[in-house]
Amino acid sequence: MAQSPSTNIYEILRSLGIVKHKKRQEFICDIVEGLIESRSVHFSQIAAKIKGKAKVASIERRIQDFFQKVSFDYLQLGVFFMGFVPHQRVVVSIDRTEWDFGGTQ
Repeated sequence: MAQSPSTNIYEILRSLGIVKHKKRQEFICDIVEGLIESRSVHFSQIAAKIKGKAKVASIERRIQDFFQKVSFDYLQLGVFFMGFVPHQRVVVSIDRTEWDFGGTQ
């Protein structure tokens, strides 16, 4: 029997050990699915795509809390996301919208 994409994402995230706690693994899976479905990185748009009984504003706040309080293995997270990129030449683009010349925010 074929597995659903969300099951596959969950198993990959779990095997990579990006986040240790089971409920947080499930929530990051929801966030990844929301990223894919919304095609956006805005928390409000991701929250709108996460299925559940909670209001979008509540889910958005939960996403904010998640990124504020949870520590990641960013190297493993990068490996996970690179798995979605075709295995050809990759161009990395950095958005400098919020950068001030010679300073930091």
